[in-house]
Amino acid sequence: MKKKAVFDARLLFFFILLFSERCGGQWLRQQFTARVQAIKEKSRVRWSRGSGPKPAKGASVLREEKAMGYPVILQLRGRRAVVVGGGKVAARKIHGLLEAGAKIVMIAPEAEPELQALAAGGMIVWKKKRFDPDDLAGAFLVIAATNDRKVNEAVTQAASSGQLVNVVDDPERCDFHVPAVIRRGPLTIAVSTGGASPAVARRIRRELEEKYGEEYRPYLEFLQRARGIVLREVEDAEGRKRLFQALAADSFRQSGRWEEEFTRLLAKEKERNKEGERGR
Repeated sequence: MKKKAVFDARLLFFFILLFSERCGGQWLRQQFTARVQAIKEKSRVRWSRGSGPKPAKGASVLREEKAMGYPVILQLRGRRAVVVGGGKVAARKIHGLLEAGAKIVMIAPEAEPELQALAAGGMIVWKKKRFDPDDLAGAFLVIAATNDRKVNEAVTQAASSGQLVNVVDDPERCDFHVPAVIRRGPLTIAVSTGGASPAVARRIRRELEEKYGEEYRPYLEFLQRARGIVLREVEDAEGRKRLFQALAADSFRQSGRWEEEFTRLLAKEKERNKEGERGR
């Protein structure tokens, strides 16, 4: 197709040169300009060949490239999050929001027993009713987690431009995707397929859970405390870098003697810094 387009353009250009002196070539010039413009317009669309098995006869082998999502960790503490739905999917979303410290309002005429218990304990606010657009007032984040597409669509339409919206099982209508998450104290590992396959994301999460077990929780909590000490007591940037690299090494983590080893490394770095000052 590309070769044919180039040939057409060259052919038109040839006719312009041939007839421009005899008949002005005005019409041909117009045709040539329009053709070149069309070629340029097509070139702006980026296409790539899909991978995987050979497509069925007559099916397109081209797919339009989509922009990748921008990974972030949202600070939701104290912010209002509205979850429309009270089923098992809504429960998973609500538990994740609770871990983030969000103020959760659940909109649902019925709810799972575990969500009812959260509402009874004051952990979430439960509005036992059907969805109404006014329910989204003041929300920073909105999740439509019902099994009714019409309700989910109504939530999407009611959300304002400043609200972040997630619609379960409908990636195209989402402002963000909720990844499969592993938490080990300060450590957070998120896995996302951009909505292509949540099942694959969960499988990868299980694999990572085995590699980064619960032992990382106390280790990262120790590193968090140690980092504060290093930043306060070591002024030299290179010295800080050496300490941080030593603390992050697998040999240090596996030693189990974190306090003892850190005290030794810190003292050594301070002594190195003093010797450097004496040598100036």
